[in-house]
Amino acid sequence: MTDQSSLRPARPGALTFVALLLLLVAAGFETTAVVAALARGNSVGDWISFYAAGTIVRHGDGVRLYEPAMQAAVQHGIVPGAGQTFNAFPLPAFVAMAFAPLTAAGFTRSFVIWALLNVVLLGALLAVAWRYLAGLTVPSRALFVATVAVSTPAVNTLLFGQIDLFVLAAIVASFAMLRAGKGAAAGLLLALALAKPDLVFGVALLLIVARAWRMLAAFAGAGAVLVLGPALLLGSHTLVDQVVLLAHYPAGAADYSTNAPMMVNVRGAIASLTGADRIAIWGAPQALVAAVAAGMAIRVWRARGVADAQSWAAALLLPLILSPHMHMQSVVLLIAAWALYLRAALDEGRAIAPEVAVAPFIAVSALWFVSLWGPALVSLPLLAMFWLCSRRWPVAREVASRPALPMAA
Repeated sequence: MTDQSSLRPARPGALTFVALLLLLVAAGFETTAVVAALARGNSVGDWISFYAAGTIVRHGDGVRLYEPAMQAAVQHGIVPGAGQTFNAFPLPAFVAMAFAPLTAAGFTRSFVIWALLNVVLLGALLAVAWRYLAGLTVPSRALFVATVAVSTPAVNTLLFGQIDLFVLAAIVASFAMLRAGKGAAAGLLLALALAKPDLVFGVALLLIVARAWRMLAAFAGAGAVLVLGPALLLGSHTLVDQVVLLAHYPAGAADYSTNAPMMVNVRGAIASLTGADRIAIWGAPQALVAAVAAGMAIRVWRARGVADAQSWAAALLLPLILSPHMHMQSVVLLIAAWALYLRAALDEGRAIAPEVAVAPFIAVSALWFVSLWGPALVSLPLLAMFWLCSRRWPVAREVASRPALPMAA
């Protein structure tokens, strides 16, 4: 078993605490701005699109769920002026159905309820990370949890009414079930992550490359029920309307409020630097980076297998590199990916400096605030993390002879 005394690095430096303090201050400013917007009756982030979709379903108009004109009209009715910056809802119909009961509480109250649910879920995920990283010293784990909690990905998810933490929770639970030898249950849990299909693409591709047919069959079956069932229940043209909406969504910044210059991918970097969001400009570079990243991930998956931690780290990060539509809230996937990397280093007996444990979250948060006034360069640390988690993964020695650290609480 690893000697824990050898894993005790130096205490965190002053700069780390300064960075954490700045993140806390930034989170406070963002929270104040969101509360002020709600008090004025304004929309908040993507919550207007989720709330409008739930309202359409609750009022029995689900057959028109994916009609842009319908979504815009409902948004304008909920928050006057919201229709001028139409925020499209392209997610599966089962997500709208899940939000439908919540809309009965009203716009502001439902947002508060949803935010509180996200806070509880974030706390649960951080509790799992605390237990999973038991090889770190208590101060280092406390620093990790505190930094993640006030990092921009987590704060944006909480304040703007996002669903990415629920997607992350489904993926983490699926990984835990797979490591426990319950492939079918892992597939069923993974299907819940289809609330945002682009975020689960990496894991789905992993299952195909690794030929994990049992888990893949459970995932596909449950996914078909979740995605196709509600859509067909709402109306025969619902799926067609959704496909049409999705076809226009990636390149529709002006009409669909996609805000490309703030994206955390190659598209965001190019759009912010050039001032133009045209697929003719960013399409080829985005596709090239995505192809290289996919090739690296496939190489890992073929070598390591479906239940390996490195395979899942690459699968978690791949969508952040590959997707042409990716915003900061989805970077919460980095929480699990980086925890897997740190755990592998601990299993090898390496000491982990506190600064290393929190560096990715400080980097992406700092660069996101830079993008508010300048170029969107969050893709750079994400590419670096993907490279680490696919090329320079710690190679454990004699891990099989050591007791495993706990997976979850």
